[in-house]
Amino acid sequence: DKLTGRILTHARSPLDRAAALETRIRFQISTFRLSDAVNTAAEALASIDVVLKDMTHPSTLRTVASVLTSCWRLSRQGEFSLPPMTDEKHLAAMKLLMLMAHAAYISNDQRITRIVLEMADLSLRHGMAPESSFAFPALGSVLINNLGPIDFGYRLGQIALENLTDE
Repeated sequence: DKLTGRILTHARSPLDRAAALETRIRFQISTFRLSDAVNTAAEALASIDVVLKDMTHPSTLRTVASVLTSCWRLSRQGEFSLPPMTDEKHLAAMKLLMLMAHAAYISNDQRITRIVLEMADLSLRHGMAPESSFAFPALGSVLINNLGPIDFGYRLGQIALENLTDE
């Protein structure tokens, strides 16, 4: 942790800061400090301008509607082709969100739904990253658990499989 602190004092850019915090998050997860890991991930995401608002925030509700509509349209096309994600900031955000989801899931943190939603939204707006293959089935699982549409959840899993075959 001290070494990460030193690296952070010399970070030249928000992406350098996010990379250093990613190391801290991995350490926190490995020592089962899961709440700290989720909080550190939120800090790292904020440093690259990704802020997770509460599920009841109006912008989050718009994101839910946008993601569900986009996923539904994609699932109806039969072919799930989205371009690859290329922007370094968005790729870093996806890595951080994946680590955050890992810690949140293990610790039964209720923010897991919001984290998965953000991953899917970034993927739909900026292209597919390797972590997108986790985001879509996880989103499908949340939908099946809360709303019950098994067919739609299955189609979200198909989007993830298509992403895996492209790499």
